Amino acid sequence: MKKGIFFQIVIITIILLVWNVIHLGYKYQKNLLEEQLAGIPMILISQNVGSLYSLRSEIDSLEIIKEIIVESDSVIARNLMSHYQIEEAESLLGDFHLPSIMKIFFTGKEFSSTAKLNLEDHIISNYPQIVINYDNNFWVKSDRKILLLAKSYYYGNGFLALFLIVTIIFLRLFYESKHHEYWRIYRNSGGKRKKRRQQFFSNSLLICLLPIILNCAAYFALQYYNYLPMEIDLRFFAAEFGIVVFSVLLSRLFLGKNL
Repeated sequence: MKKGIFFQIVIITIILLVWNVIHLGYKYQKNLLEEQLAGIPMILISQNVGSLYSLRSEIDSLEIIKEIIVESDSVIARNLMSHYQIEEAESLLGDFHLPSIMKIFFTGKEFSSTAKLNLEDHIISNYPQIVINYDNNFWVKSDRKILLLAKSYYYGNGFLALFLIVTIIFLRLFYESKHHEYWRIYRNSGGKRKKRRQQFFSNSLLICLLPIILNCAAYFALQYYNYLPMEIDLRFFAAEFGIVVFSVLLSRLFLGKNL
């Protein structure tokens, strides 16, 4: 009988391991997309550098803003001369009025569709003279990828939760039915009826605890040795434990008087 319990623990542990890999994979892909999105700044162009500084003071505290860099026309002129090695053309550039620019770098995880539209509306309404230059096509594609990834992740969670419940119930019922004859002979030989129930709950306790403990131990070991670049929300482990317990209780309910 110990082999049967060991087999159940191994199966449940593997399912939970796959589930946690999905958690990590989702977070890794989401962070990657958000970092790509945050790496593309919104560039604002204006002939009046004062309006850019004024705008910066208004939006600098927003959660979606990671960094704001303002470059005045003089700074841009010096950068151009340095980049193209045309320092001797400084007198010529002095006759031109270059615009000033502001680069807005975003925090990817906070940069939602609503936040983007609100920021653009604020700029257009209050600073109509400022020209907005942003790669909207890249943003739309990135936003769609993030939404699709999230949808796939949630569906995957639902499927794995249901699969785990069905698997645990099937394993518990199959295991108990397979040993039903053994327990019948045991009772007919004078054995106590409650012995089977005690054995069921002790086995169930192992099934509930060991897979979660093994997965947590593996996760924290990988974290300790810096093999994981991201973290799993510990509430996921609590949810997985709750699902395992719920499945075991359901299997007990299905067994009814046969136990």
